[in-house]
Amino acid sequence: MEDKFKVKQTGEINTFTVTVEKDKAVNPAGMEKNFNLIKALLNNKKESANPRAKYDSIEEFVANTDFKQLCDQKAIIVKATSDEPLTADEKAELEGMLSFLDAFQDFCTDTLGEDEKRIFPNMDNS
Repeated sequence: MEDKFKVKQTGEINTFTVTVEKDKAVNPAGMEKNFNLIKALLNNKKESANPRAKYDSIEEFVANTDFKQLCDQKAIIVKATSDEPLTADEKAELEGMLSFLDAFQDFCTDTLGEDEKRIFPNMDNS
């Protein structure tokens, strides 16, 4: 059974109190747009800084990470720092590692709201 929420507006913009009353209340009309924020508050999670963020939480980001592949890619980086040449497949795997790092940076800015200049310090904004 799904929990239902009673929302009390406080009069301040974007501020409200959420009271959980099982089997008694539903969201009042007009509060549908705040449903995701209410869920985040109940889960002790911040709303994403960017509504189009790919992942809404660090847990979701971690759950979607292939750690076996990440370990394999790290091993290739170790090999790349040695004198042993990389195969074409290993070079392709390094592109996967770059994609992971890009996704992590995007998560930091889009979901956590970190300053882009801090997360992408070498990006030219011209």
